[in-house]
Amino acid sequence: MLHQEVPGGASASLPDGRYGLPVRPLGIPESLNAWLQPFVLVAYLAALGRSATGLLGRAAPSQLLAPACLALTQALWFVVPSVVRQFDLATPFEVLDWAHHEHYFVWIAAGHAIQYLWVTAFTARHTPGHQGFFAFYGKALASSAGVWMLPAIALGPAALGWRSLDAGLALLVAAAVNVHHFILDGAIWKLRGRVAAVLIRNADDEADAAPRRPLVRNAVWATCALALGAGLWQVAQEELSRRALVRGDLAAAERAEARLAWIGHDRAQARRILGRERLAEGDVAAARAQLERSLALEPSLAGHALLARALARAGDARSAATQWEHAVALAPNHAKVRRNAAASLLAAGDAQAAVAHLEAARRLRPRDGAIARELAQARAALRRTL
Repeated sequence: MLHQEVPGGASASLPDGRYGLPVRPLGIPESLNAWLQPFVLVAYLAALGRSATGLLGRAAPSQLLAPACLALTQALWFVVPSVVRQFDLATPFEVLDWAHHEHYFVWIAAGHAIQYLWVTAFTARHTPGHQGFFAFYGKALASSAGVWMLPAIALGPAALGWRSLDAGLALLVAAAVNVHHFILDGAIWKLRGRVAAVLIRNADDEADAAPRRPLVRNAVWATCALALGAGLWQVAQEELSRRALVRGDLAAAERAEARLAWIGHDRAQARRILGRERLAEGDVAAARAQLERSLALEPSLAGHALLARALARAGDARSAATQWEHAVALAPNHAKVRRNAAASLLAAGDAQAAVAHLEAARRLRPRDGAIARELAQARAALRRTL
């Protein structure tokens, strides 16, 4: 179902304020998917049933509880929600509602994390030097925070980088973490080969290993603990920002976003939303500050359009026209953007540039009467200047 063709485009995108990952489907025609999915579902159930009967012949039902839980978790990720949508089934569970499918990535990550903690906790219990599950889970949490947070902070706009998390940095970090994850698979599932030889050590190997360096080890764990603190700070500030926006307290939301910037988690989309809300309430100076910060993090059509409107309200027609020109550069085939740019240029006294934009808009929408009238007015204004 995720790979069914999307009307009007090759990829599904997320509007402002929504979380998740956009999906680029394979584009399977709906008519083909209507019979292909039931066929695949039957094949999936047959394979699952055959595996279950084979395992029941080799182990007691109580011993198959763990594999059954793994199979159920896998099914809840894609199979069950897809079946609910395909056959239009009613469900009392919001988590299975296709209207929230952009959150599936988050749910899958959470389920996958639980699976791996389950497997690694079992392995850790049989490892020499095991200090108990509280220590194990604490180290797992701290090390995972280090893997996720440290690259994002180091490569964020407050340090070495310039792109915000919502402008591509988050996906870059996720891709790097996945590479790290694939390497660890070799240790967790006890694969053989060079990777496993490096990662997997038994008790004899530990005895023959070089003496550990406690200073370096403690420094690593301290850094991971700081990363965990930064991660908790991020979650808290994002929630404070969200709640402030819901109740209309823009000043509190701006303070939360500023605190996120301290750890390199400045968000272009959040700044753009704040700028839009400030503009709606008439605070042009505050709107301009938020929108300029948003565009510094990530140039966007919406950001340039909002900043152009803020500048126009402030009486700076020339700067507003410049912002519309930037918007046109991002969307040259958008007739409405061309019209807005032309209107702004006329206000700034540049009739010639306005005519050029309206001629381009007319080529895009030749039957639009409003564009024809605006073009005639712009040409008349140009003649008066000659």
